Amino acid sequence: MGVNLTEPKSPLIKREWWMALLIIAAIVAPFVISEFYLAILGEALIMSLLALSFNLLFGYMGQLSFGQAAFYGLSGYTVAMLLTKIHFNFWLSLLAGILMASILGLIIGFFCVRLRGIYFSILTLAFGQLLFFVIYKWHDFTGGDDGIQGVFPPGLLKSPINYYFFVLIVFIFSTFLLWKNVHSPFC
Repeated sequence: MGVNLTEPKSPLIKREWWMALLIIAAIVAPFVISEFYLAILGEALIMSLLALSFNLLFGYMGQLSFGQAAFYGLSGYTVAMLLTKIHFNFWLSLLAGILMASILGLIIGFFCVRLRGIYFSILTLAFGQLLFFVIYKWHDFTGGDDGIQGVFPPGLLKSPINYYFFVLIVFIFSTFLLWKNVHSPFC
């Protein structure tokens, strides 16, 4: 009566091995790839967070949203404006960007969560386009289509490896929060 150690007992254990392997590969990556590919990998992690937000809305809730990029952009503009216009602390600017996107999410969500199907999609598209139009046309305040110039990370994040690890930590933490939200006993 021996135990077979070669096969995992459940698919969950098999999935955990893949996750552990991916995390180890992500940690080792900066030491085996060039700075160019490290920057690409960091950008891929950032865009993956946007994809995970889409997966939460459409994959788990069945709501097709066209507006989540507006929150992504609003947070970025908030950070950039705080850094360039009033020379605010970088770390506090990041928190302010999250707070601003959360507040706008609550306001827009108040109107959108009551709708289903195509009506939800159209309203999220309308809010996303409204925010795009405001940012694009308010050239004096937002820089319009030129964007905001002169946004630089603090000294700690100027190293490509440090920046990558910062993005990786934020990605892992955010992914864990989304996973906990989806697998919560209250859902």
